[in-house]
Amino acid sequence: MPARRIGHPLGETHMTRFNAHENGRIDGSIGKGGVKTGITIFALAVLVAVGSAENAAQTVPVMGYVANDNAGPERIAAFKKGLTDLGYIEGKNLKIEHRYAKLDQEYHPIMAELVSRKVDIILAGNAPAAVAAGKATQHSDCPRCRE
Repeated sequence: MPARRIGHPLGETHMTRFNAHENGRIDGSIGKGGVKTGITIFALAVLVAVGSAENAAQTVPVMGYVANDNAGPERIAAFKKGLTDLGYIEGKNLKIEHRYAKLDQEYHPIMAELVSRKVDIILAGNAPAAVAAGKATQHSDCPRCRE
């Protein structure tokens, strides 16, 4: 997949498809840090598309971050560091709505709430959250992955 130029708050940049080799692993495995990096890159690619130059002057983009209640603080810290490295600072040019669930069935009302609040993007921190996000955003304007 060739690199595509996208708008960025710090100027023009290139983003390429994430793969294990770019993450420094020659054996083809991704490793723990690679998954976090991949999630961050995916979320930022969509966020950059949503918060493009014409939209950036109007409003600060809002991200719904949804994860399991027992997700460690280091996971959130790594995610925020990835955002900061790319020029997104929570409270300055990005607002993050944090939501957490203990049980899988708790994700559905959380996602419905975020969709009703019209967040710009939802980042699902695990598979049950992603399924709930897919169902909640099926008929909304919130960006979502499509095959």
